[in-house]
Amino acid sequence: MSKAKPKPGRVEPAGSAARTPAAPGTAAAPPAGRVEPVAPLFRRVDWITFGATTLLTLVVYLFTLAPDLTLEDCGELAVASYYLGVPHAPGYPIWTVYSWLFTVLLPFSNVAWRVAVSSAVAAALASGMLGLITARFSSMLVERLDLFKGLEKRWEEALCLVCGTVAALLIGFNGFMWSQAVIVEVYTLSVLSLMGVLVCLLHWMYRPGQHRYLYLAAFLFGICFNNHQTLIVAAMGLQVAIAMADEKLGRDALAVNALFYLGGLILSSKGILTTFQQNLPLAVIFHSVGLASVAGCAWLILRTRGLGSEWKVVTITLVAWVVGASFY
Repeated sequence: MSKAKPKPGRVEPAGSAARTPAAPGTAAAPPAGRVEPVAPLFRRVDWITFGATTLLTLVVYLFTLAPDLTLEDCGELAVASYYLGVPHAPGYPIWTVYSWLFTVLLPFSNVAWRVAVSSAVAAALASGMLGLITARFSSMLVERLDLFKGLEKRWEEALCLVCGTVAALLIGFNGFMWSQAVIVEVYTLSVLSLMGVLVCLLHWMYRPGQHRYLYLAAFLFGICFNNHQTLIVAAMGLQVAIAMADEKLGRDALAVNALFYLGGLILSSKGILTTFQQNLPLAVIFHSVGLASVAGCAWLILRTRGLGSEWKVVTITLVAWVVGASFY
């Protein structure tokens, strides 16, 4: 009995193993060395939440916009915006340039109204971005809770849409936010810049290996600082979030805090730095943050059994913050 001859036209490469077809109903394993693409962080439902809430809040803001000058710093800020000048301390350089663009791009109505539109746009975008973040976070929580394991995708998306919309409208139509969104003021841009920090930080937490999002978050936080110095109080919370995502990186970031705290103590003891002696509330904040940083760093050193392994990332992050704050 003669052996069957191989079919011409196909030559198996040398050393190749025989391929076994995958069992029915199972997906074939990806080839060795191939990296599966990561799905985008924000899904379609998240962007729908962002677009709908941004548009809704913006329409309401524009309908309730102050038609002309109002009280407080409105006149001073409007003049500074129109002439690209410097308003009262701290000067608000980013806000001045941002609002000036609206005085140029909107060729109608008075200057105060045009600058107020810039406040409305910033507030609407900030509200929409909070809705975007909340919708995505809601999905992450649903995926981790056993209570929602059997939830259909369409109901999960509906739940995320509702959560994001409620969060966005709560901040958008909050009494303070709404009042600042319809006049000439700097606060809505400050909130928008902080929302940008949170979006970038969430991107980094979703893909920890891509440090560019962390650097961008640090840069935007520097922008936050020159928009309004009170936003610096968010720094500790951001560092805690970083430590939750990457303990080694959080450890080294808190170590930098501890070094600054130690330097402040030395300068204060020598009488060079007298700010904390003249301002008790600021001194309380300084010591609270400093001691918390020292304690947190020590705890993470014990957990990770090391220190300084992420100094390059921490250094670049700090430089990015300085670059953002340098506009001040």
